[in-house]
Amino acid sequence: MPAQRAVVVLDDLVPFGVTYTSSRPPEAPRLRVDRLRAPRLRTRLKNALPCVVMVGCFTASAKLHTVLAAQVVMLAFMLIVPGLLLLDCAKVRPHSGPLRVAYCVATSVVLLMMIGLAASVALPGLGIVRPLSRVPIVVIVDCLVLILVWFAARRHDPIDAALDSLPSSQLLICGLLGALPLAAIAGAGLLNNGSTSHVAIATAAISTTVLVGLMMFGRRGPAVYLPVGLFAVALAAAWAYSMRSSHLFGFDIQQEIQAFNATMRPAAWSIPRDGNPYAAMLSITALPALLAQVSGVSGVMLFKVVYPLLFALVPVVVYEVAARWAPRAAAFGAAALTIALPQFAGQLPAIARQEIALLIFATMIAFAFDTTISIRIRKTALLVGAVGLSVAHYSTAYATVAALVIAHFVYEGVRFWRNHEHHGVLTFRIVLVFAAVVLVWNVVITDSSQNLSLFVRNAKARGAEILPNARDGSLTDRWLTGNTVKPIGAYEFYGRAKGYYVDQNRFLNFYPRELQQQYPPVDTKVQQNAEIVPGVKTVTSLLRISTTQLMLVFTGVGTIWFLWKRRTNTVPVLTEFAALAIAFLSFLAFMRVSGVAAEAYNQERAQLHAAVLLSVGLATTLGWGMHRYRRTATAFAALVVGVTFAASAGLTSLVGGGDISPTLANRGEAYERFVIADAERSAARWLDAHRQPKSIIFTDRYGKLRLWGSSQITSVFDSATPGTIDRGAFVFASRTNVVERRGRGQINEFSGSYRFPLPFLDRTKSVLYANTASRIYR
Repeated sequence: MPAQRAVVVLDDLVPFGVTYTSSRPPEAPRLRVDRLRAPRLRTRLKNALPCVVMVGCFTASAKLHTVLAAQVVMLAFMLIVPGLLLLDCAKVRPHSGPLRVAYCVATSVVLLMMIGLAASVALPGLGIVRPLSRVPIVVIVDCLVLILVWFAARRHDPIDAALDSLPSSQLLICGLLGALPLAAIAGAGLLNNGSTSHVAIATAAISTTVLVGLMMFGRRGPAVYLPVGLFAVALAAAWAYSMRSSHLFGFDIQQEIQAFNATMRPAAWSIPRDGNPYAAMLSITALPALLAQVSGVSGVMLFKVVYPLLFALVPVVVYEVAARWAPRAAAFGAAALTIALPQFAGQLPAIARQEIALLIFATMIAFAFDTTISIRIRKTALLVGAVGLSVAHYSTAYATVAALVIAHFVYEGVRFWRNHEHHGVLTFRIVLVFAAVVLVWNVVITDSSQNLSLFVRNAKARGAEILPNARDGSLTDRWLTGNTVKPIGAYEFYGRAKGYYVDQNRFLNFYPRELQQQYPPVDTKVQQNAEIVPGVKTVTSLLRISTTQLMLVFTGVGTIWFLWKRRTNTVPVLTEFAALAIAFLSFLAFMRVSGVAAEAYNQERAQLHAAVLLSVGLATTLGWGMHRYRRTATAFAALVVGVTFAASAGLTSLVGGGDISPTLANRGEAYERFVIADAERSAARWLDAHRQPKSIIFTDRYGKLRLWGSSQITSVFDSATPGTIDRGAFVFASRTNVVERRGRGQINEFSGSYRFPLPFLDRTKSVLYANTASRIYR
């Protein structure tokens, strides 16, 4: 019987699929693995060589940690290279260079926090009692980078692939923009030394001009100028604030440096036994301790220089996200208004934990809704963001979880209405895991959910508490006022403080009423700028209020319009993004009217939190106006951006009168509150050394910052009046109390400034310690 003959079609070997007959089936071609393996290995080693050299430079720099250049090299390596390599392994490479930098930095920050956590948990069991010290962290970072290099170097040199070359003309302009932050440091340094404020004023004026100029003419030049300009202005504004004083400048950051020092001294992070939320946040404990131990940079300089540098990337991400679906001029306007908000440079540089959290959140959103990346990688980015937000800042994590839950159900409702089967990144499983990660870290592991528990208790007891501090005004006034702190006179403050302390602290031993009445309250006012040009203050105030309200209106209208224009689109990313933006817009509206919500999360910071999502709606409205009324709308938007930023920087108050900006002068309310003298630090440390663990300490809002930032004292009473001071308590009087004779306190939503009761203290207590700027009584 003849053998069967097989008919084979060789499409890959014979043109046009020619058939031929063979007595046996053809064999599959054999690869000569022995000939291919060596070239591939040599190619991978060649691609990995630049990274290996960088690892060697990083390791060598660790031995030169006292040299500034070595410190810069180590910080740059740790904050960029790990994230760059991990993203390269995931085949993520955005076309935009600035966005690529933001992705790398945010990913590196999350990796470093995880390294700090893992080292603190695992290394003590191996006999390493200081797991965050230089040697263990350098070894861990080196090993991690080399592992990532091995996988990233399969296709190309990961360092060369990450670099973009710019023409020399563009490099020159970007370099000139980069000089703005350096000028801000110079201006702050001159003010700190008691010198002229001309450099600080000129820097603020040039920053305003840059924003207005890019808003007017940015569309005509290279696209890279817009994000670089945003970064330069944002960093200049942040450094102008954070670099004031030789010590940390701000309110919350004084507690954050306490948490950092508690981790830095043992070079190890541990779960706080008392559920202290500050000690539970790795963004102000393990992360800065790790960076400080390795690089040799002090914690003060990390919080003053490096953290604002990272935070300045947030407006860049806001612009890049808005530019995906709106004209770049409109996207720039939305991002520029984010920088122009007074809380951007006036609050966030003093809240280090949220600087890191907002960077992680912004890049997480940009990553999750980037259609050039596979959906599997985008879902993974959401979960990585959940981990980063959980360990960085509890309030940002809680608010994000609430918005994601709302957005998920909104999207599912829209999907059901349209009868679409497409699923996006905000699936039920992803949202559930995101919420579980946040709650497990804050509730189960660190037991630091006091803020969440307090919010739930207050909501049950008081309800939403709509506009509690503006019940007597009209509906318009109540909305415009919102849940802001209300200033009151000294007499009313004395009464409220006395009633609050008697009701809430019954263990205090007060002085007799007859003695208290001999020292009545006296009003005092902080020095302000004189009015040079009449009407400027009024016009600026009205413009700032109207700008804030127009931003909300334009954002809401633009978000709805963005969703409506794409109502027939089956791509889930657009609908999900709009649903999440609507959730954050509703969240902001609730924050503005609810007293209970305002106590749990600052409404101004919540607006920055939502900026990366709401920028698309705002840019959509601006884009429509610029398309319909091109020159008029662009000029109006530039005017609003310029005036708002100038007012936030304090430039308008120089001619129009009003509050003095601490970035432009050595006087004013913020200067008295936040500039800490060396003599005050010495007094705070003396009190910390001579107090008992359960000593009662009284001071005011000024003195509390000195105690927080200069010692380990955490529990103080911050309303020192004759009717509140305990007989056996210590009383800490700061430079403002002693020299300016002014005190400041806050009871719930009411804030009061009053003549500090030094005569009362001199009569009733003894001076235990005194220097040129402070006193300690008992």
